[in-house]
Amino acid sequence: MSLISNYTMMTANTDRTLTNLAKQPQAARDIAYFQANIGTIKTVDDFVGNTRIFNFAMKAYGLDDMTYAKAFLKKALKDGVATSDTFAMKLSDPRFKAFVTAFNFAANGTATTSSETLKTTTVDKYKQALLEDSAGQQDPSLKIAMYFKDNINSVTSIYGIMGNKALYQMVQTTLGLPAAMSNIDIDQQAKFISAKFNLDDMKDPKKLDNFVKRYLAVYDMTNNTSAASNPAVSILSGDTTATGVSQSTLLSLQSYKRYSF
Repeated sequence: MSLISNYTMMTANTDRTLTNLAKQPQAARDIAYFQANIGTIKTVDDFVGNTRIFNFAMKAYGLDDMTYAKAFLKKALKDGVATSDTFAMKLSDPRFKAFVTAFNFAANGTATTSSETLKTTTVDKYKQALLEDSAGQQDPSLKIAMYFKDNINSVTSIYGIMGNKALYQMVQTTLGLPAAMSNIDIDQQAKFISAKFNLDDMKDPKKLDNFVKRYLAVYDMTNNTSAASNPAVSILSGDTTATGVSQSTLLSLQSYKRYSF
């Protein structure tokens, strides 16, 4: 079965899938604990100090790979997001801004966790993270596709995509851009991507869905020989040779300063 078929099946009845995932024993316990105890958290230190609640929130906002960096997150949370000079706002990865905006202790103080909206939103995002994990068990590309679909509209610029490893990987793959492009000057990268990818198009559900399927088609064609011989996959993926950046172009850009993520 192709990745597109798997993706279509997973998204055909997302609400039912999310409900079933949330009923799994460990997930159900974690959700119940968060709902029952988040209101007892009054400060950033309380939040980061309660490992179970902190890890739950981090997973909900796609930051479970950063749960070890507690000092880093404390600084971001205590700074808040009131100005462009705050720590989270300076970071290129939009996940941190979203996380600190949700748990905005700097602005709301002890009232931060009394919000029912915060509780509901965090639990919903946690369920979505479970869905992405479930997709990833079938194939890593499916997890990236689900993550992209859920998060792309929280990004406001091409630089926001470039600052998020998963989003950037998906865009690079779909557009046929070589990994070596990451070594080129950041503004030149943004220029190339902007010429081939319209961020505003992702606000259209149909265009977003088509882009996700195009990514899965390209990935399938590249990594699965049976998929590569499927005409439908080839049509969806497009001509990646034509959409990529030529070797001569890459070489001509080596004179620009390098930027590493």
